[in-house]
Amino acid sequence: MKALGIVAEYNPFHNGHKYQLEKAMEISGADVSVAVMSGNFTQRGEAAIFSKWDRAGKAVEGGVNLVIELPSLFAVSSAGTFARGGTKILEGLKCSYISFGVEEEDHEKLLRLAEFIKRHRKSVEELIKRDTASGKSYPKRREEALNLLTGENLSEILSLPNNILALEYLSNMEYAEPLPVIRHMIEHNGKAIGNFASGSFIRSSMLDGEDISSLVPVSYDGLSFCDGSKLLGELQTVAMNSSTDFLNSIFGAEEGLGDIIKNRYRYWNTLNDAINDMKSKRYTETRITRVILSTVLGIRKSDVNSAKLYARVLAFDSKGQEYLSYLKKQEDVIPVITNISRQNTDDVTDTLMFDIKASDLYNKISGKNLYENSDFVVMPSRF
Repeated sequence: MKALGIVAEYNPFHNGHKYQLEKAMEISGADVSVAVMSGNFTQRGEAAIFSKWDRAGKAVEGGVNLVIELPSLFAVSSAGTFARGGTKILEGLKCSYISFGVEEEDHEKLLRLAEFIKRHRKSVEELIKRDTASGKSYPKRREEALNLLTGENLSEILSLPNNILALEYLSNMEYAEPLPVIRHMIEHNGKAIGNFASGSFIRSSMLDGEDISSLVPVSYDGLSFCDGSKLLGELQTVAMNSSTDFLNSIFGAEEGLGDIIKNRYRYWNTLNDAINDMKSKRYTETRITRVILSTVLGIRKSDVNSAKLYARVLAFDSKGQEYLSYLKKQEDVIPVITNISRQNTDDVTDTLMFDIKASDLYNKISGKNLYENSDFVVMPSRF
């Protein structure tokens, strides 16, 4: 069986995602689609609008055959780590193709730049580290390093989030064939055009109680939203009970953000207070939200560096089930997990533990029963 892989967040699954899926399946001629999806928290460090189980189920309703969870240590990290985890899992599941959305119409330009990054990754990182004292954010330092090394002005390409992720996917892929799909009609944070809108616009409309039925291929009626602002209380509890050394050991907080959390947590009344207090020219809002979540979950750099790959199944249909059976007969497939209560997960326990903690945290701030909705109780959905 030939599989098409997609790294996604599906927050929530909308018409743009369905368009990408159908276009990629048409181009590739693949037999089955596999999506590796962020769990309960997104790459920006924010709580997803719906749980991972609900979002995975809606993705299968929308046409994806098999949805796998991207482990939290990859999912709530930088674009490079996010993309590395997603692509390695898809290749570990024998996907022949990996598709992703892009804003850049010249796909060859992206492929050439990705190949350059792959060949000169060490030089790029050395230039970025050398410029740390400038006070500029990591994305800006990376852009300037690539401009210098390539002799080109790449600002337009590197200013668009899907292009940035596309470059990371391409530079981390080893054997799967890349299938870039141009984003249909809208910008990353654009408003609705016809039946297409960005995920951020759809989430905002949902929270405002507006009708979004024309923008999504499935119904979200009856699902409860998660209030991510409640993370503030969890952050303050951790700050109150932790040493400054521990807070500075958190992944992404190594450059003094832990000190700010320890010294300032009493002054914050909202999550936005915390974000705005820590945000600066050097620390982007996205980095701050990831640091906040990593602090609550206790994620350290060593945890991310030693993270293991596995495929935690969230939802599938009959074709997805057929592919799972096919994988059992293949060699060199990463561990496939469907039931953490019954399967031996010793080899990946240290990484899997953070997925379990993330689910407990999500359920707590959502006001859900921790036992009934835990990763030990909820099973993958079959459609």
